[in-house]
Amino acid sequence: GLTLECAMPKDADWTTCETWKECRMVDFACGSGSLLIAMLTEMKRRAVAQGADSHQISKLQKLAVEEIICGLDINPVSLQLAASQLTAGNMDVVYRRMCLYLMEYGTSPKTGRTSAGSLELLANSRILERKYELKLEDENSASQRMQTGPNFGDKPEHENIMNDVLNTRIAIMNPPFTNRSKMGEKFPSDEKKALRRRGDALFRCLEGTVLGNCDVGNTVHPMFITLADACLVDNGVMAFVCPTIALTAPSGLEERIALASNYNVHTVLVSVATGQRNMSNGTDIDEALVVLSKKTPNETFDLPTRVIMLDRFPADLKESSELLERILEVEETDIIRDGWGEVSWWPSERIKVGDWGAVCFRQQKLREFANDCLTGLKGALTPLASDYGISNSEGGGGEKPVENWSKPLRQYLPKASGQVLRGGPYLRQPKKNSTETISGQKHD
Repeated sequence: GLTLECAMPKDADWTTCETWKECRMVDFACGSGSLLIAMLTEMKRRAVAQGADSHQISKLQKLAVEEIICGLDINPVSLQLAASQLTAGNMDVVYRRMCLYLMEYGTSPKTGRTSAGSLELLANSRILERKYELKLEDENSASQRMQTGPNFGDKPEHENIMNDVLNTRIAIMNPPFTNRSKMGEKFPSDEKKALRRRGDALFRCLEGTVLGNCDVGNTVHPMFITLADACLVDNGVMAFVCPTIALTAPSGLEERIALASNYNVHTVLVSVATGQRNMSNGTDIDEALVVLSKKTPNETFDLPTRVIMLDRFPADLKESSELLERILEVEETDIIRDGWGEVSWWPSERIKVGDWGAVCFRQQKLREFANDCLTGLKGALTPLASDYGISNSEGGGGEKPVENWSKPLRQYLPKASGQVLRGGPYLRQPKKNSTETISGQKHD
């Protein structure tokens, strides 16, 4: 719902095919289609709210499945689940086609060609103009379209998917954060090495793109972001799920600055609900939803970013719809009705320099206070190192860097200090043969 709010005008008529056609969308790592199904469900809800009857909804759903919603993945079982869920409640309709594609991953036993799934699209000149030729590459990305009807599940035919992914209005995804050095972990050694070489070759395609001048590390996440950016129209909307720490970590600073220079960061949603701080199955890390609106070439203004902190997480689609309605009621910083959480705004000046730290604090007052401290308005903050004569880098006054950053900070503090601190970049070097700890405190 937040993605559609960003992509479409408030007065859009959701009962018409024209409005739906303006919402062409793609998920480059769709899995079983959870995000695409959520989008379809919300579009249908909006149409019903505006008076669409069951016949109209059936017609609109058929249109969405055949022409509007596109999903790519490397898992055929997941894609079949996506297909069945996208057609749920409308199974009596015969679908001409579905824009769900199985992307080849690994080395083909027939051709010997190594493919990296959806990321292969980066090698296609219709997506990115290359400055040099890639090895092991051809213009027709290896893909198979999932078919419907009585032959669904049979061997699909190879097709070119460029027309379904290019010039889309919405790119929504939960891309993997897999390190390129760990691609193909389940494959035999030789195939694994070939896949990683392919990943490194495709990574070089980022040169000259929105993230081309950034130090984006070794994960495949920036490659998915680049792919989505290349396929979006001006004023298009990109929405993705990512670890919350990616919005604050120094390692992601250049990427955040690059995104903010090419996009308005419309909304960042984070859950602080106990036991429900992630949005993906099978993970226990804190995650955030980021919604970005692509700037036009002549667009020079920047908008503040809406920050949504959830105190509880919606249990189902009905609650998700209720939550969206409550969020849209809030125009300024305020509590979300019915105990959902709080909406606040983070200035574009902070977003543009890569400071997306608003996600660290549940309350707006804490965010503002932290920002004032960092900008000197509340007095300068000094590193803990200054109190103990240590450094986190080589050189300078004989100070020694900390060798083990993973140990709790407090075990390096003097016993007499009585402080209990967690994390932080600066730790005091323990004395040799010392078991120095804070008396009475257990180690986490």
